Amino acid sequence: MFEISENKISLGKEDIYAFAAELHYFRLEKRYWSICFERLKRAGIRLISTPVPWNLHQDKSREIDFLGYDDSRKDLTVFLELARELGFKVILRPGPYIGNDWPNGGTPEFVTSDLRSLARDHNGDEIPLKGAPGIKKAGYLASYMSPAFQNSLKHYFKTFVDATRNYIHPRGPVVIIELDDSPSFGGLIDPAASDYNEDMLAREFAPFLMGRYDDLKSLNSSYKTKFKDFDEVEPLREFEHADHKNLPRMFDWYRFKEHLIKRYFESLSSIYEQYTVQPLYSRSKFFTQKGLVPFYDVGYSDSQNLSGCEISYQDSYNEVVRRGRYLRGETSLPWSSAYPFGRAIEDPKQSETLAPISDGERRFMLASALGSGFKGIDMKMFADHDHWFGAPLKRDGSVTPGYEFVKRIVESSQKMGLDELVSDSKIAVVGNRLYQWFAQLPNPKDFEYIQRLVNETAPGICRDLSRLKIDYDVRDSS
Repeated sequence: MFEISENKISLGKEDIYAFAAELHYFRLEKRYWSICFERLKRAGIRLISTPVPWNLHQDKSREIDFLGYDDSRKDLTVFLELARELGFKVILRPGPYIGNDWPNGGTPEFVTSDLRSLARDHNGDEIPLKGAPGIKKAGYLASYMSPAFQNSLKHYFKTFVDATRNYIHPRGPVVIIELDDSPSFGGLIDPAASDYNEDMLAREFAPFLMGRYDDLKSLNSSYKTKFKDFDEVEPLREFEHADHKNLPRMFDWYRFKEHLIKRYFESLSSIYEQYTVQPLYSRSKFFTQKGLVPFYDVGYSDSQNLSGCEISYQDSYNEVVRRGRYLRGETSLPWSSAYPFGRAIEDPKQSETLAPISDGERRFMLASALGSGFKGIDMKMFADHDHWFGAPLKRDGSVTPGYEFVKRIVESSQKMGLDELVSDSKIAVVGNRLYQWFAQLPNPKDFEYIQRLVNETAPGICRDLSRLKIDYDVRDSS
């Protein structure tokens, strides 16, 4: 039985430490795969993660290929065979969105060219995504639960399940499937930013309201309206100068967005139910810069699901600490689903000279994460590519100065029993998701103090506790 137990991934009699290295099989030449695997084994790493780009495996012809018939980059099957042969376990990240460091985030152009599949802002416009350095076409935000997007998604993912069925543990190396890459409407927290896709709203909004309110009378009482049918209710689109009278509708709009993410996870999970043996599932939580708790409650923090969050070099020390303190109290295994051991950049050769990544910088970032409660990390981009530098391995598998650092960290973490260390904190700083939602209102007429509470006071308390070397947890009262 698979489960998350005692800060490790338990596979029956076998336990795996949650230190993973991300290798992009489609960015590395096939002849270097075995060299990279050998380097990982020497570093004490037994867990590999990899994205699976939808738009690579299903191109304009709409033919789906996981065997590399016409392009060796597509040979996911051989990659998994090699991982099994060499004794590695694998986390697959099939998206559909796999991150901003790949064109269109992994979504095929034939999907995004169907305008019915795209999310819309309150004006009805498409929502462009921001690409990482070197990515010219970042694409557009998909409407998670629009019928058109769901139809394309289900067709591809059923084929993906068939192609990977025999590689799920214990038959194969795959132990975890990530359900998308931190779905959060592109990280856009402005309430008017998304998603106003008309097809999706017609299908999802009224049922959501009916599930929230006992009857129409209760909704009208809360909204101060006189609707005669749930289908008449339109989502709030204007948030400028909102006052207390708008709060019920504003909060319901955020609740609806949260509901969409959960429904989206459910739709992906239902596809994976076709597996004979169910793997563990991973979901990433989205945090704002100042937020104490995740911006959306995506649920699923139990022994069958791995919940974590991303960390980047742009995050401050205090942001990393707050997230670690939250995850160690709210999840079965405090996990960083993306922890960079390098940087995205337009020209890696120039950056190695102008802005090298030092061991001191690596040590500080990792010590911040592990010291705040993280028990596992997925080391993002373990090998360099065209727009990434500073990884532990080069594209041919040769080591960089960062490799020895990783090796020492993995060895020392296992020797010291990192998974067994527990906190004795007696203080909890409590966050509330509704306050975070309220703080996003532009120029609110009432309750201006809430923005200061969320953006200054609460983070300041956590910062001061850290400076005083007082251990604390973060809890969610939403």
